[in-house]
Amino acid sequence: MRVVLYARVSSHKQAEKDLSVGAQLRALRGFAHEKGWTVVGEFVDKAVSGRTANRPGFKEMLSAVRREKVDAVLVWKLDRLARDVEVAAATQAFLRRHGARLISLHESFDDTPQGRLIAHTFEALAQFYSDNLAQDICRGIREVALRRFYYHGHPPDGYKTISVRDGTTTRKKLTPDEVRGPIPLRMFYMCLSGKGGREISNTLNAEGTFTRTGRPWTPQKIYAILKNPVYCGDLVLGTSRHCSEFQQPLVIRNAHEPLVPRDVFDRVQEILRSRAKNPAAPRWHGSPYLLSGLVRCGKCGAALCGTAAKSGRFRYYTCTRYYKEGKRSCPGTRVRKEKLEQFVLDKVTTVILAPENLARLVDLVNQELAESTERIDAELQRIDQEIAVIQARLARLFDALETGKLELEDLAPRIKDLRKSIEKLENRKEALLEAKGTQDVVVVDKDTILAYARDLEKTLSTGSLSERKTFLASLVKRIVVHQERVEIEYRLPQSQPKPEEPTVLQSVASGGADGSRTRGL
Repeated sequence: MRVVLYARVSSHKQAEKDLSVGAQLRALRGFAHEKGWTVVGEFVDKAVSGRTANRPGFKEMLSAVRREKVDAVLVWKLDRLARDVEVAAATQAFLRRHGARLISLHESFDDTPQGRLIAHTFEALAQFYSDNLAQDICRGIREVALRRFYYHGHPPDGYKTISVRDGTTTRKKLTPDEVRGPIPLRMFYMCLSGKGGREISNTLNAEGTFTRTGRPWTPQKIYAILKNPVYCGDLVLGTSRHCSEFQQPLVIRNAHEPLVPRDVFDRVQEILRSRAKNPAAPRWHGSPYLLSGLVRCGKCGAALCGTAAKSGRFRYYTCTRYYKEGKRSCPGTRVRKEKLEQFVLDKVTTVILAPENLARLVDLVNQELAESTERIDAELQRIDQEIAVIQARLARLFDALETGKLELEDLAPRIKDLRKSIEKLENRKEALLEAKGTQDVVVVDKDTILAYARDLEKTLSTGSLSERKTFLASLVKRIVVHQERVEIEYRLPQSQPKPEEPTVLQSVASGGADGSRTRGL
């Protein structure tokens, strides 16, 4: 019988005890040897919880069962396989579908209704133990927090921890860091002055003030600090999926010395809430340039930015690289705003939105989608053939191993290489199947596109600047301005466009099956 071995420990401390991975594997190998079984694979997870199926070794073990003819999966105990009833039930169903049994060294059951009931009982007991342990841990964390001690590992940026004697135990207490403490405080005052997360992060990074790990600040990291009540002296225990005590957040006020005065913290929270209620439109909406985010330089590929001359009387689209760095970086592209915008609008309405061109484009897109599906099917067939060939090679190697013609030491490297090849092919196959599933060759309907194009043409002529920008972003991928010509790369108009929100005068991502290009306009 061909078996695979699976071993797991949920913590580093557990790995150092008798339940170590090495001890489990030695016991499993000995058991398989006594039974005369052939071990075709060993899979291990270290310091990973059994409450989740998202484990590297666990996934590899399931893949091996799916790819190879495995008769059984051998574990030290059922709780090594899973500590969640749903995960355990799904795993056993998967094994049954692929003709494999689950065998435990320390629990005796067979593949009968009574045996499955016994196995489910063991699994339920394992989950009960895990749930109960998690609840005890949550209660311990709550008790530590209520006594104003810090219960996490690393302190938040701006704080450090000091050891405090608590009876016979040493616990941690938060205290301001003399070096990094002023940094979060400055962020709060910068927010009060009207600056947002991006401005704060840009200012700090430009000054060379980075995170504790030496990385640049990002707006997300800034807002995480601005919203964290730990900086006004509070500790907050959030919700926990396994702990009923934490269904509502528990706030312990004045648990440690604050870095930020409470009134400053409260005022910042009001500012953040008001911004959330009134989100600003993307910056490209506020720009007076209709083609913001779409236009690029045909010489160097940089975005064109809006520039003005003669006290703002004349406006241009100018190559950003030329404007900021001079002719050494780019010879320069500069075109009058009104001229380029009118040119693009004329071509969009008379060429791109022309019914005969749209109808032809719909046919081309549907044809390309159909051809893409055919290419994927051919590639999937080729992959299946390669997998079959490699599996046949593996079978011959295992036959040679079983008959004693070759030793495991001689075959192991080759077997490992072949398994890696199969794994790569399986990954490629899954990616192709996913790509095929996202394609729908009947989604592009001519009548729907033509009807929407008429509405779009009306909006481009009578709509507001913001509406025209939104519609152009849903139709045009990018506009490349050359010395003698302009290229417009566009997509099919959609009835419910969801355009990207690029920053001012940055390009919209292009490419895809629906992209076409109008050249030499």
